[in-house]
Amino acid sequence: MKRLQKELQSLTKDPPPGLCVDIKSITKSMSEWIVDLEGASGTLYDGESFKLCFKFGPRYPFESPQVTFIGNNIPVHPHVYSNGHICLSILSDDWSPALSVQSICLSIISMLSSCREKKRPPDNGFYVKTAHKNPKKTKWWYHDDTFSFPFQHLFSLLPLSVYSVSFFANVLSLYFIPFMNLHSLSFSPYLHVFILFLHFLSAQQIC
Repeated sequence: MKRLQKELQSLTKDPPPGLCVDIKSITKSMSEWIVDLEGASGTLYDGESFKLCFKFGPRYPFESPQVTFIGNNIPVHPHVYSNGHICLSILSDDWSPALSVQSICLSIISMLSSCREKKRPPDNGFYVKTAHKNPKKTKWWYHDDTFSFPFQHLFSLLPLSVYSVSFFANVLSLYFIPFMNLHSLSFSPYLHVFILFLHFLSAQQIC
């Protein structure tokens, strides 16, 4: 509670450009905030206004808050789903207690400002239909992660989504391998490992 009170005091006294806390939206327990964002000038979102909803759990700041876009204007961005969920590493894997509401907002503004084309994630439709309301329940796997195996290049070339990966894995499991066994055809044991890897991917949200 003290941490949130200090953050609120700092944001209301000296807010960064394009950021404003909606004081009326803050609950008595300080567990939910709404922050108004303005698209940075000279970017694709210049002149647009957005609302971010922050929900803080009892373990904040040791646990990241739940952050989503809300309202009628959800930014069209490759890392923002139409239900308001945001694919941003500091909201999950890269969270640190040193981060704050202000640093999250500035990271999101920076993410929007660097966008070159307004478009939704390739699997937006499927994700919105199947995702939990809480984006923290999603197992995000970030497109920019560095892999010891050259999967990063594969992801950059293929429009992978949870649906397409899962479909491909099921086709191999249900049809291809039984066909090979039926006709006594040999295949590499690494194929099983590859299929297991695909099933693992299908449980992740790649962005």
